[in-house]
Amino acid sequence: MRVAIIGGGASGMVAAIAASRPGVEVLLFEKGERVGRKLLATGNGRCNLTNLDLDPVHFHGSLPAFSRPVLARHDAAWTLRFFGALGITPVVEDRDRVFPRSGQASSVLDVLRWRMEELGAQVRCKGTVRDVRVSGRAFQVFADSALPETVDRVVLATGGRAAPTLGGDVSGYALAHALGHRIIEPFPALAPLRLSSPWLRQVQGTRFDGAVEVLAGGEIVASARGEVLFTEHGASGPAVLDVSRVAGERLLAGQPVRLNVILAPDLEPDALRREIDRRFEQLPQRPVSTVLVGFLNKRLVPAVLRESGLADLERCAGAVPAEARGRIAEVLEGWPFDVAGTGPWAHAQVTAGGVDVAEVDPGTLESRRVPNLFLAGEMLDVDGDCGGFNLQWAWASGHVAGEGASRPA
Repeated sequence: MRVAIIGGGASGMVAAIAASRPGVEVLLFEKGERVGRKLLATGNGRCNLTNLDLDPVHFHGSLPAFSRPVLARHDAAWTLRFFGALGITPVVEDRDRVFPRSGQASSVLDVLRWRMEELGAQVRCKGTVRDVRVSGRAFQVFADSALPETVDRVVLATGGRAAPTLGGDVSGYALAHALGHRIIEPFPALAPLRLSSPWLRQVQGTRFDGAVEVLAGGEIVASARGEVLFTEHGASGPAVLDVSRVAGERLLAGQPVRLNVILAPDLEPDALRREIDRRFEQLPQRPVSTVLVGFLNKRLVPAVLRESGLADLERCAGAVPAEARGRIAEVLEGWPFDVAGTGPWAHAQVTAGGVDVAEVDPGTLESRRVPNLFLAGEMLDVDGDCGGFNLQWAWASGHVAGEGASRPA
């Protein structure tokens, strides 16, 4: 039996390992000069292998329950065993994130490459697959500068559009579409948000521990707490990345979206208002512009005060009425920004959307439309939160697809 794995990323490499068994010849096609380029960038170069909290709430798509059978059999414990057998020692950090003890994504890539070599998988880099055709009960795989390869099974694991400088593109979706699959329009996830605001130039580059809420249709549809970073064009940071998928989905549906940035998430509204009043009453002779320094990042102070309606920042704090102090507290509780869109694909970590999972068997990841065709990773309309969830899906789905593709007929 011959199995073609199309794509040499995280899911493709694990699929090649899972498919490599006696009597099975595995061909892995990678369009780039080497496998695993995107993997090297994950976790800021440290590779966030998985997360110990794999609650289904962390995974998204048009059919959120689709990922559950795969993740039930290939959970975080499975991932630790899989990589432990390859030589990776894990360490658990905050928010249940798991990294290799080496602190190097390159070590994860190394052990995957070595295992493929040990098992005899044939890796063909610079081999962009232009077409996959059904030929009777087999497939013809057409790659650049090579005669077509006849194979019995195919695993599509080309990844999505995110991070185009590391190889992200739509080639896999084109192959799946040509084979009869419906593609749910991809959009950036775990991406910065573009905001409309006159204050961005003043606050860009400011980082702080805060929280964010996404509002659509007058309701809070997503929220997260963590580091927030204001940028030239909007906001980024882990908290913003976590809600960007929901914001992008609502924007794609044509809904107006607002982002509330919460600057004091550790204080209840009443406590926050008391603190604001206390500072103004304690320092009545100081200019308004100085009263929040020491409580709030001072680069944010002028914009927050002006957003609350205070034009003269040199007036004495004691002259500011209670109503104006209340407006300051309201901005700190939820500074509203209109969301103009998500950041570009170049700044997205993950692709949302992809092959419609209603057309894929959730137990085996075999296509319901094309027998002996399997799909894995970002090819599918499954994406996870920030914190190791997307790599967990890549390992798990790659293994399931590779196993299925190499099973005896």
